Amino acid sequence: MSAAPQPTGIAAYAPKCVRRPARSHAQFDDACEYFNQEFFDGQLPPPLITFERQGLALGYYSPSRFVNIDDASEVVDEIALNPIHFARQLTPEVLSTLVHEMVHLWQQHFDRPSRRGYHNKRWASKMVEIGLVPSSTGKPGGRPTGYRVSHFIRENGPFDRACRAYLASAQTTLFQDRAYWCVEIDEGQDPATPQTRSPDADRERHERERKAASKTRFRCPTRGCQVAWANRGSKLICALCDEEMLP
Repeated sequence: MSAAPQPTGIAAYAPKCVRRPARSHAQFDDACEYFNQEFFDGQLPPPLITFERQGLALGYYSPSRFVNIDDASEVVDEIALNPIHFARQLTPEVLSTLVHEMVHLWQQHFDRPSRRGYHNKRWASKMVEIGLVPSSTGKPGGRPTGYRVSHFIRENGPFDRACRAYLASAQTTLFQDRAYWCVEIDEGQDPATPQTRSPDADRERHERERKAASKTRFRCPTRGCQVAWANRGSKLICALCDEEMLP
């Protein structure tokens, strides 16, 4: 009996000795567990951390967003980070966004969460305790509560110290979305030196932001029952909930 013909044109699978991009997800998961121990006594249920290029937000928290398709009893929350902004931020700032969303997770499970999308006084108080100062502008003097609230890192505060200790022994790999924020990289440049943006990249970014502003998606913050598209500066009210719709 003659031997069976061998398939042609198909190479045997041979994993390459290259770094896996998924290490970024694993490193964020490690960072989440570290800050869970540091600031929440390790009590927070582990979220699924995703990267979402959604609008201008740095990140968001969504409770009970995912379910295991093989085990419906396993329901997990989502913390999403926006890679559009990674190139303009230092690593501690990106990790501070992670912790910002972890405070929402804490409030959902161990405190009294406010209406969807709102940052209330109890959330703001926990942020201050951790060393992240809530601010609607991301700078001193901004409002600490509201729908659009960012934060800034208090120098030598609990988060600042914990983050420096973490980064002294751990790595967080940030993959920037090239479609939104191109950077010039000098291969001989000191990694600690900030990278510079090209004029073309700035023009491309401004053009994308201009176009995006004319087609912003608005949603009702209460139940998400109404969705509309409009200019970013529009003021829309949900007729069902009588709430201002948010971009």
